[in-house]
Amino acid sequence: MQQALSEAPQPSYRGFPVTRADHAGAFRTV
Repeated sequence: MQQALSEAPQPSYRGFPVTRADHAGAFRTV
């Protein structure tokens, strides 16, 4: 997952833009 964070400057969860802090939380539910 950490590699994906580096590859995605603006991560999005199901079309919803999320911050770096929320990014980990969002993917935790996946």
